[in-house]
Amino acid sequence: MNVSITRRLAAICALSLTCGTLSAQTGFDFGLRGGIQTSSLLNQQDEDAGAELDYKMPIGFAAGIGGGYTFNNHMGVGIDILYSKQGQGYGGDANAIMSHGVDNFSYTFAGLALVNDINMDNNYTARTIINCIKIPIMYRYTGDNTKKSYFSSFIGPQFNILSGASYMVSDKDAPIPDFSAKDVYTKMTFDVVLGVGANVQLSDNMLLTAHFRLDYGLSDMENKSYTTPSGDKFFNADRSATHNATGGILIGLNYSMVKQAKKDTKGAPQVKKK
Repeated sequence: MNVSITRRLAAICALSLTCGTLSAQTGFDFGLRGGIQTSSLLNQQDEDAGAELDYKMPIGFAAGIGGGYTFNNHMGVGIDILYSKQGQGYGGDANAIMSHGVDNFSYTFAGLALVNDINMDNNYTARTIINCIKIPIMYRYTGDNTKKSYFSSFIGPQFNILSGASYMVSDKDAPIPDFSAKDVYTKMTFDVVLGVGANVQLSDNMLLTAHFRLDYGLSDMENKSYTTPSGDKFFNADRSATHNATGGILIGLNYSMVKQAKKDTKGAPQVKKK
């Protein structure tokens, strides 16, 4: 191979690399988020309770805002601020309550029905409602974001801040006398969040995102140390940790300021013409 051809091949390879840099996408994006989800408060004793406390998956929602920064064709970071309505639904046989002692939550629902004069029939229903502000900090990895549509994913830690809590028995509000249901839950938990889905470029600046989103609480959602105004512990000393979890579809509409990275031509090899 003569020297002239070798130089030309080297120049073509160098130009290919710089063209790859030219098409790399970088910049900020921000927008709205919203979606539906199912949720759960996972506790081993509640799950093992049997007929007196069967789990039911309630439907809730999440909504908020978010933003991020894209480093190149595939990688970026993001942060969201989401209001999330979640919790746990239950159903069961009221006649079987306390068949497993007072460790599971059916005992609490029976007490709430009594003090609120709610009829708790044989096949009762109940619900714990938890309202949270979620702040996930995410590493984002996508397919080639120069295309019209592409694969998208994210993973990262999440701060879950409690904003409210309440109970319902037989579709009726069941407040706790003398203190709030919010008092018995942890003010902030640390979670992990992940999502997989796709992004679609609607225009030069508008981006539609859709992800199947999961999060799981790593710390106990219940404040086991809470003492009621009467001096009693709200939770039994033997009760195991309770972890919140949600899963659902989160849709986003983003305004994207992503732009092509400028090509640095300084020192680029030149192809001589014959």
